[in-house]
Amino acid sequence: MRLVKVAIATMRSSNNKAANLATMELLIREASSSYAKMVFFPEVASFMSTTSAETKQNADLLTGPTVSILQNLAKIHNIWISSCLYEQPDSSPLSSPPDSRVYNTQIIISNTGELTTTYRKIHLFDISLPEKNINLLESKSIRPGSKCVVAPNSPLGPVGLAICYDLRFPELASKLASLGAHVITYPSAFTVPTGQAHWHVLLRARAIENQSFVIAAAQYGKCSETRNCYGHSLVVDPWGEIIYDGGGADDSTEEQDGYVGFCEIDLDVIDDIRQKMPIKAHRDAAVSWV
Repeated sequence: MRLVKVAIATMRSSNNKAANLATMELLIREASSSYAKMVFFPEVASFMSTTSAETKQNADLLTGPTVSILQNLAKIHNIWISSCLYEQPDSSPLSSPPDSRVYNTQIIISNTGELTTTYRKIHLFDISLPEKNINLLESKSIRPGSKCVVAPNSPLGPVGLAICYDLRFPELASKLASLGAHVITYPSAFTVPTGQAHWHVLLRARAIENQSFVIAAAQYGKCSETRNCYGHSLVVDPWGEIIYDGGGADDSTEEQDGYVGFCEIDLDVIDDIRQKMPIKAHRDAAVSWV
């Protein structure tokens, strides 16, 4: 067995960046002291906006203080970090009218403090479900990314990066697996209604289809007056078994700003399952159909 211990953070982030970063520091310290090699944070861990204007005003440069703080923490505590933030582009290409939107970005930082990989969320959550009290228009403040990204040299080997609503698009996960990903991440802030209906089954499906581990750190609880998140940070193995469930606001009477759980990933399981059921080879050999 090739076991790698990872930490999965569940957070109730707010629009107080300093408070969120203080919580993240505590969780990083706990993860490191428990000998985890890598800690995974949810979508927009460092800042959960309440309005489109707030999203744009509080976006970070990748060379800015938020990323620098996380880089220093990774180095001090000798741990890899996966986290998400609103990213302010260095410069906007000429457009008419000018595009003031920012990116929803996942970053991977090594245990030496190097920013190794970035991924910009491709699929944006523009959904109106009045009967579920859901009306979100992510594209109002977020511009979509356009590239599939695999972080090649993490403690877990190649890790495919995706964010939240990307989960509903199996072709992205398949592309990440074809690029060599052994693990696919889905840092998220799922709403309660969609989480209750689809969260567990979608994550299990992505793991089974791609014979990969899936790690999904999640926001939970009432993050703002208008945002209530489902929680249930999950780790799913390549056979579709849930090997970690961090629970959600529905499981606790007193919400915390964040907590961390642990799971051991056996990397040998990936090769074993892929050898016994060679789905990729069968897919590659299949005749195209109309």
